[in-house]
Amino acid sequence: MKIFISGATGFVGGHLAENLIKENHEIKTLVRKSSDVSFIKTLGVDITYGDITDYASVKAAMEGCELVYHAASSRFSTSIKYPVYYDVNVKGTRNVMHTAIETGVSHVVYCSTVGVYGWSCKIPVDENTPLNPNGLYSKTKLEGERLVSKYCDKYGISAVIARLTSVYGPRDFFWLKLFQDIVKKRFIMIGSGKSHHHITYIDDIVQGLKLCGKIQNSSAKSYIIGSKEIPTVAQIVETIAEESGVHLQVKKIPAPPFAAAYTVFRLLTKGFSTEPLIMRKINFFIKEHMYDISKARNELNYFPKISLREGIKQTLCWYLEYGYL
Repeated sequence: MKIFISGATGFVGGHLAENLIKENHEIKTLVRKSSDVSFIKTLGVDITYGDITDYASVKAAMEGCELVYHAASSRFSTSIKYPVYYDVNVKGTRNVMHTAIETGVSHVVYCSTVGVYGWSCKIPVDENTPLNPNGLYSKTKLEGERLVSKYCDKYGISAVIARLTSVYGPRDFFWLKLFQDIVKKRFIMIGSGKSHHHITYIDDIVQGLKLCGKIQNSSAKSYIIGSKEIPTVAQIVETIAEESGVHLQVKKIPAPPFAAAYTVFRLLTKGFSTEPLIMRKINFFIKEHMYDISKARNELNYFPKISLREGIKQTLCWYLEYGYL
């Protein structure tokens, strides 16, 4: 099958492309001229240069494809402003959906985020939880979701929305700093470490996305794609330390002052601001990130296989092999 993957130079898109090529699918993608294409070139991905915000280049890249995975997005950065998030996450999604209809694509998988739920009183969160995103990234990803739904309703195109939990694994750099701090034995824990953080190994994310791609005649059904385990922050830290062979003495500092600072920040910005790095760190330690994958399990036959320990071991090996630790 000929498949278009937007964002194939990214972490999730790259792993998805690699997996699908091993199954003898032909993969096409669209990349900016400034992107590092060295890895996807080794895979044999058909590359078109352009920009997701440019309709003509999206159409040129997607021509002839039957299935689309829209994984391109403007990720978190303290320097990114709303217009950039909007152009990539909303305008880019509009271009993908419009092109999919014009070129006869049969099905689209939109890669979204559990961030669209924001902070919910209901734990664990499931697909029926009200959507209340925090921050510009999640807000524009939700706008993208709504566009997908509108195109399904208006034109009858089949699509699925995959809401991904936090992802880690080889070639990921988001979690690298945590691994580095633990290996260097300089780790400070805000609070008790008992808050949960639903992290998912990349192989399970790819499995979930492929299952989303097999659905037909879906009118923008949404599925949470996550791991089978929901570890606490302390369990994540302890597992990294154990797999690294490090005897880690964690220094704990009280959470209430940080929780208060985070609350004040959210009230002042009302989510219409890029979250500073320090606030993201506080969020990791004090907020509950628990998601229910029952719907994906029951309707997609999604059964994640990689344990926390195995995922951390594989990620650690990659960091070591390439000299990041």
